[in-house]
Amino acid sequence: MATIADFKDKLSEQTLKDLEELGDAPDCGFCRATMPPTASPDMRKKVDYHVVVCTDQPANRWHAKMGGDTAAEVLSRAVDKSLDAASVKAKVSVIEVVFGSAHAGPGDVIVFRNGKSPQLWKQPAVETTDEIVAAITTSTNQMNPAPSVLMVCAHTQRDRRCGYCGPILTDLASTYLRESNNHIIAKISHVGGHLYAGNVLHYDKQGMDWFGVVTPDNINNVIDKNWGPELFSMWRGRMGYTKLELPQLKAQMGRSRCTPLVMASAATAAVAAAYFVFRK
Repeated sequence: MATIADFKDKLSEQTLKDLEELGDAPDCGFCRATMPPTASPDMRKKVDYHVVVCTDQPANRWHAKMGGDTAAEVLSRAVDKSLDAASVKAKVSVIEVVFGSAHAGPGDVIVFRNGKSPQLWKQPAVETTDEIVAAITTSTNQMNPAPSVLMVCAHTQRDRRCGYCGPILTDLASTYLRESNNHIIAKISHVGGHLYAGNVLHYDKQGMDWFGVVTPDNINNVIDKNWGPELFSMWRGRMGYTKLELPQLKAQMGRSRCTPLVMASAATAAVAAAYFVFRK
């Protein structure tokens, strides 16, 4: 396991300052006694929509229960209330965009739905949240081009583990993708499963995937979505699927991943056979 000294030069001054405020972190860092946890990561429940409210307020200042009076917290509660009233199954979060702000800025609302491009509302007023909820399933107000979105839980006041691991993973992801112009990297409020920190949500054309037990050693694997034993061991699930549906989805993903390998092996075998026939 890499130590902080191995990647300290890739961390921002703000992250280093935040980590210093947390103090010694044997109980919340990547090498904590409960890492990795004995339980396998999972999403707990199905999520059909994920609505995120963008803010420029630092993640380590967010209230534990998001009950503050900042614009983002007030807007997120209004959206959540409207969703409940409409009986729409959705998760509402707040994000601090740290990379890719050209796509979305403070006060904007992004709606994610598996299999579709995200929808963007530019700085809606609290009074319009009912309109947003009503338009979620029908709107063509999609982000184009659709960015790949990486959201890392860094909700310090909710759990120290996320407050420690999240900013580090966010900085490392920003460094890895610094040449990209079609990515959003953000710190996100509580997503559940503190035990699995670092928690990373990666939403792209492949799917809206959740990962847990992410560390500096494997964050690039999560970004690239190199599906294999390691990545599947961190996979918490995909938005739009129930816990009971995930094993079948995982089997399908495994088969599709193996298909190119099988075809390549078959092609190699055919070439070898032809070579030996030709020699005869």
